Amino acid sequence: RYFEQRAGGWLEAFIKFDAELRGRTSLPAIMRIVNLVESGRPEEAVVRFERLVAAYPRSVYADMGYTGLGDRALAEGRPADALRRYDDAIDRAGARTKLREASLGRARALLALGRFDEAREAFAAIAGEKAWRGEATAESVFNLGEILFRQGGTPDLTQAQAHFQRVYLSYRKYPVWVARAYLRSAETFARLGQLPEAAATLRELLRDERLHGLPEAALARRLLVDYDQPVLAGRLGPEES
Repeated sequence: RYFEQRAGGWLEAFIKFDAELRGRTSLPAIMRIVNLVESGRPEEAVVRFERLVAAYPRSVYADMGYTGLGDRALAEGRPADALRRYDDAIDRAGARTKLREASLGRARALLALGRFDEAREAFAAIAGEKAWRGEATAESVFNLGEILFRQGGTPDLTQAQAHFQRVYLSYRKYPVWVARAYLRSAETFARLGQLPEAAATLRELLRDERLHGLPEAALARRLLVDYDQPVLAGRLGPEES
């Protein structure tokens, strides 16, 4: 009957229905917490997330609390704490509503901790999940390249390049990841000693008007000066340059 009464508000209705079945308050507490996050009051949201997971650690919606606490910890530079929260969302609460978000957060935390093998496995699983195709895929493919980039050997850089190029060619719907991929691709070319290719990649980034307002575009303009000067000197010869 809740679905009939609430029409489009199906999520709130479902939360209310679940709460009443379990003898809890009929107020959709989780939605109030989400509203706190969206209204720029994350500190209050953290307090309420803590109460949620303490009171109902295995609730259908507990994974929202664990994931929210993980996101906050990661944003504050506490990846070990974030990883613990994401693991709780998946292993303790069953991640029945936030499996994608908790899985992605867990992979990010592993990367931040420098646990590259585990991070690679986590991002590869997300990238391969057809049901999650979209921005999560773009981020995961980028980070598979990022792991190789940080490892830094020539074979690693060559493989990293393939991931970055895949992002800016195949996931153009997501400008943030396109810009990051262009920039990392240029830096990868530079590390491999291929400055003309690095400069050309930065120019591609700057030709895309959607990316002009992003921080990567400003950095690309600065790097382009560095990458262009040795190329120009090589073309002119030592006397002319």
